[in-house]
Amino acid sequence: MHHPMLSVLFIRGESQARREFARKRGTDACKVDEIGGDQPDFAGIMNQFEETHGQFMNMPRGFHDFHLFRLVPEHATYVGALPRHSS
Repeated sequence: MHHPMLSVLFIRGESQARREFARKRGTDACKVDEIGGDQPDFAGIMNQFEETHGQFMNMPRGFHDFHLFRLVPEHATYVGALPRHSS
């Protein structure tokens, strides 16, 4: 992987906010670890996917272009509301 970092955004739905630009949101900057099919964790994780989502998840195990990625949060920010201005 050339750039093993990414950001993940969690944001409250528009229908749940009074103002579109004042939605609660959190961002996590994450380090990314690729888990290839030849690594020990791959089989265990795929077994958990199959237990949760059924036998369909067994199909991608044999795909050479199917990869799993572990996201490891390094730091996070949270915005609960916009600042209020006093009148």
